[in-house]
Amino acid sequence: MSNTLNTVPFISAMQARQLDANSIVLLDVRTASEFSSAHIPNSINIPLNELSKQNILTDKLIVLICQTGKRAENGAAVLRTKGLACKILAGGLLAWKNAGFVITKSRKHLSIEQQTQLTIGTGIMSGMLLGFTVNKYFFALPLFFGLGLVYAGLSGSCTLAMILSKAPWNRSQDAVPHSDNSCLN
Repeated sequence: MSNTLNTVPFISAMQARQLDANSIVLLDVRTASEFSSAHIPNSINIPLNELSKQNILTDKLIVLICQTGKRAENGAAVLRTKGLACKILAGGLLAWKNAGFVITKSRKHLSIEQQTQLTIGTGIMSGMLLGFTVNKYFFALPLFFGLGLVYAGLSGSCTLAMILSKAPWNRSQDAVPHSDNSCLN
């Protein structure tokens, strides 16, 4: 269990929904493309990899949201170092949706997780095919992806997903701008 779990309380979708909308900030830490495809109404988006760079000024309770809760835990650790009050939406956006609450949806695209799976699968299949038909050194490609998966499993951090999240097609103009306005009041 991470240290974050011991210091930042979780809040259920039902509890979050019952809070006064004027006393909280719904902060979605998923990538801009994930946010643009589906998000909780009135939430704002600051991707996890940009959160530590932001100067967030608010006296409101921040409810952190991601897809299932893991990235929100990491975001909570960042916000706690800044002295901000926050809670994690238990189960993330999926729990909100499963509770029957409204989700704003827009354009359809592949999630970062799907893009990562497709990239790894294509890399492994290509390496195997080329290894059998062109040159045995292409077998290094599936090995490379396999080692990447082992690293991701051990560290809890997927480098390929981080790289894909920075790709131009995963940047969205639909996300709430935050670099010029860091005050969440």
